[in-house]
Amino acid sequence: LGRAAARLQGVPVSVAQVEIAVQWDHLKQLRSVFQESEGIWTVLDACITGSRGWFWAGHAPSGLRLLVWCQQGTFVASDPYRTLVQLRREQDGEMVPLWMRSLYAVCRTAHGRPAGGA
Repeated sequence: LGRAAARLQGVPVSVAQVEIAVQWDHLKQLRSVFQESEGIWTVLDACITGSRGWFWAGHAPSGLRLLVWCQQGTFVASDPYRTLVQLRREQDGEMVPLWMRSLYAVCRTAHGRPAGGA
């Protein structure tokens, strides 16, 4: 979302914090992946209650902060403003798909208008 999505789509902006929206049923599993990352990521804070959930994680090598959040009833897979970007994984050079908010949606949100609506 936001600046990170713009950066991954070729806009030259600096990013010290990344925000990721996930579907409700994936949050706990993703949090476990970060907790088991053997010191690369540290889960800094978390809250999963009612119909919302989030956690902060810190990336030790770069100092990057990551906010992962979700809201029950929100389906990332059906977001009409998402776009697919192929990224090369550093470990093995394999191309991996990454869904994110489109640059169009990022720009509309940055200018104070919600991305969904006319």
